[in-house]
Amino acid sequence: MNCTNNLTKLVSPSAVILVIVLIGSVIGVSKTKCNHPNRACFEDGSIVPNLYLYSKDDFNRYFNQHYPAYSIGTVWSVKRHPTGTYIYVQEFTSKKGFLVFAGGMVRLIQEPDAYKALDAKGDLIEINYKRDSSLANTHFLSDVGGEYFLSCNGRMKNVELRSITDPDKPLARSKLGAQRLFSIGDKVYLFGRDESSFKKNGYTKDIVCQVFKKTTAGLELESEVRIPRPVATPTPFVVEDIDGLTMNVALRDVRDPPGDDIYRLFNLDSRVMKTIYLSDLYGHPIFLRDDILGIAR
Repeated sequence: MNCTNNLTKLVSPSAVILVIVLIGSVIGVSKTKCNHPNRACFEDGSIVPNLYLYSKDDFNRYFNQHYPAYSIGTVWSVKRHPTGTYIYVQEFTSKKGFLVFAGGMVRLIQEPDAYKALDAKGDLIEINYKRDSSLANTHFLSDVGGEYFLSCNGRMKNVELRSITDPDKPLARSKLGAQRLFSIGDKVYLFGRDESSFKKNGYTKDIVCQVFKKTTAGLELESEVRIPRPVATPTPFVVEDIDGLTMNVALRDVRDPPGDDIYRLFNLDSRVMKTIYLSDLYGHPIFLRDDILGIAR
C-alpha cells in the first residue's frame, strides 16, 4: 500500500487539536523535557499549543468505561476524520477498526479497503474509480472521511490527485514520491520526495511540500516548499500531520536504536523548525478539534 512512500491522503478542512497517540515502540525523547501529562513541550519546557498525548491504555480505559466488550492490543493505525470530530483506531493483529467519538460513543467497523472510504458519519462508501486493471502497479489509498485521494502507476511518477465525488477526473499531477495529502481551506498540501531529496549516498535530506490551489477547473500548483532535515541520515523522515490553524507540520525524524526518534515542528508560513518533546516515550501525532477522550490536563 504505497506510492511509493506509504502514500496517504488526509483531509483537514479546519483547525484541529494535535494529539499524540501513544503506540507500541519506543520513539520518544527525554521525558524530563516535558513534565506535563498528556502534553508536549518546546525546549524551554513551555507547552506546545494544541498538542495532546493519548496512550493505548487511555483508549482501553475509555472503552472499558463506555464499551467494556472492546479492547485494543497493539495499535496499527490511528487517523482522524477531517472535521476532527472522531478518531479511527485500527488494531494490529485483528485489523479491527474502532471509531472513537467524544462523549462516550464507540463504534466497531469493518476495515476500509481499496476503493472505500469513511464518510462524515463513519459509514463506508464505495468509490467508483475505474482504474486501468492492466496496470499491475496501480496504487490507491484514501483516508477517513476524505475529500481527495491519490493514485499512481509507478515510482516517483504519475501521481494523480482525484476527488472522491468525481474519481475518474484527474485534478492535478505530481512527480513526487507522495507521502501525505491534506486539504485545508482552498489549498491542498501534498508532501513527498523527489530525486533532490536524497544525497548521493541515499540519505534523506528533506521533504517537499507542493501547495495546490483549488479552482473551478481542478487543482493548480501554487508553490513548493522544501522542509530541510537538520542532519541527513538513511532512516525515514516523515510527515505525521498538519495543523490548519498554525500551519505547523509535525515531523518524525526516525533514529536507529539505541537512539530515540526526534519530533519536530516546521511552520510552513515562517519556515521555522523547532524540536518538540513528548511527556512519554511513545507517539503517533494526529490533529483533532477537541480532546475526544477528555483526559488531558
